Amino acid sequence: MLPEKGRPGRAEAAAPGARETRSNARSVARTEDRFYGDGGLPRLLDVTGAAERLNISERQMWAMANRGDLLSVRIGKRLLFDERDLASYVEQNKTRGPRGRAL
Repeated sequence: MLPEKGRPGRAEAAAPGARETRSNARSVARTEDRFYGDGGLPRLLDVTGAAERLNISERQMWAMANRGDLLSVRIGKRLLFDERDLASYVEQNKTRGPRGRAL
């Protein structure tokens, strides 16, 4: 299906309400990088899967989500986590040595 005349195609679509500028083009590219495949949705893990990935308990996972330590998506009663957000959390919280000094 071809895009309508005057409307950008999927690959060049900007965020809603955004003006086309270089900085917006960069942010759109970063947003598009967050998705799998050709415009598909990111892979989401439930609390159990995310807790297993981080090697913590489900209770700790819920607590981290409630504190806002991790970004999450709520669909009904389900709480879901983007696996790249989990990887980003790990990278941001790496420390050196046993005293936990941040990198």
